[in-house]
Amino acid sequence: MRLVRQLLATIGLAVLLYQQPFVARKGKRVVPLQLALHHGFHFAIDAAPGLEDSINATSRSLLVPLEYVRASGKKKTLGMAYEQTKRTFGRIVDGDATLQKIAAAPMPNLAVIGAYLLTLGSIVGPVCPGAELIVGGGCGCILLGCPAGMTLQPELYFVALLSGLAFLARRAARVPPASMGEAKHSKGKRSKSRARSRGNAHEHEHEREHAHEHQHGHGHGHGHEHAHDHEH
Repeated sequence: MRLVRQLLATIGLAVLLYQQPFVARKGKRVVPLQLALHHGFHFAIDAAPGLEDSINATSRSLLVPLEYVRASGKKKTLGMAYEQTKRTFGRIVDGDATLQKIAAAPMPNLAVIGAYLLTLGSIVGPVCPGAELIVGGGCGCILLGCPAGMTLQPELYFVALLSGLAFLARRAARVPPASMGEAKHSKGKRSKSRARSRGNAHEHEHEREHAHEHQHGHGHGHGHEHAHDHEH
């Protein structure tokens, strides 16, 4: 079941890195990864200006998988894909009015919080049991914080379902094989004990029947003797 949980978490990570929209309206899409990168970049450069380059590189690395999938021919290399992320990241940070509007909302901004939780939980999910709860919390925040006039997309419900199944798989994996073996052994012992008890009960019943027959036969024999004495 641990492998099942890891598989479900990997599928959720693929949905995140493929940048599927969870909220949309007439051509305007809100992608959790892009929203998290947009808000995180602007928050970081205000709080820690010296980390701008590091944040830029880390954010762009999360955009590489999709650019690599989209590339073809000689451009289908990780290096070229990373170069393509420069333009994509610039658009996410400064060129998307929808992201700017959502990110500018006052805290607690459930849409932004949900995007952070989804991004974090999906990235660590394959190697960190319990991260599916973070992903589920992120889906819940986006569900509750969906911007007015926008509709939730099937991808949101799909990822929420994945997180729920991963949670159930993790719960099932908690039962160690040794405990299951002991449970089966204990069940076998109980079955044998019940069978032995039933066998003893049958033996006692047989003994009682035999004793009853013996007493009955003995009494019948005495009756014949008394009758014979009376005739004499």
